Amino acid sequence: MKIIVDAGNSYIKVFFLSSQTVTKKIQFSYAEIALFVLEMQTHAHLPIIISDVSGRIDTSILSQLPSHYFLFSHSHAVPITIEYQTISTLGLDRIANAVGSVTLRPNTNKLIIDIGTAITIDFVDANNTFKGGVISPGMHTRFDALHSKTGNLPLVAKDEKIYLHANTTESAIQSGVIQGIVFEIRKYIETYNTIYPDIKVFLCGGDAFFFEKFLKKRIFAEPNLLAIGLQTIYAYNVTN
Repeated sequence: MKIIVDAGNSYIKVFFLSSQTVTKKIQFSYAEIALFVLEMQTHAHLPIIISDVSGRIDTSILSQLPSHYFLFSHSHAVPITIEYQTISTLGLDRIANAVGSVTLRPNTNKLIIDIGTAITIDFVDANNTFKGGVISPGMHTRFDALHSKTGNLPLVAKDEKIYLHANTTESAIQSGVIQGIVFEIRKYIETYNTIYPDIKVFLCGGDAFFFEKFLKKRIFAEPNLLAIGLQTIYAYNVTN
């Protein structure tokens, strides 16, 4: 059993991982950092593997954790090839997702769609090489931007009811943002599938399950992809 910590932009997600199976999952807000530390101290006998893309897990927090934690960084070796010109700015979550996809589907072409605060769509080829991808705003980021960057548009929440001809401002925002993301993702899948007919599509991130039902193309919804990737990276560094 291992503890995987995904310190994302909005929340800290903690996975208790046995092999490739998550047996328990806890989510903390950054206002609940003391509870997160207590949870780690309670399970001090387990390996703790951390990915922090938020930059909020600083030394004052790390000093309270069991001393054997593994904090993933760009200096660690990974079991894939990365072709990215600015690797120091490549999100650790994107690297972990790529490694997770190779762990589950090695030697195949893979498209990884991570829907959270941001949407990342990354390609890993059949030689297990990370080739790069694209980044765009996530659903809640788009909702927030429409509200904060305009004078009168309300801040809305997601809704499964979307319309081609929405007849209220709230539903127009919901339908525009959600359908815009769906059309965006579908087009990327269609484009990659034309080039790589055998491509496997992974869907992950905090809003993955919400969007899964809107996507017609066969996909692998794997909410634990990052955790699986971090476990593989940890094992690779411990044994090499």
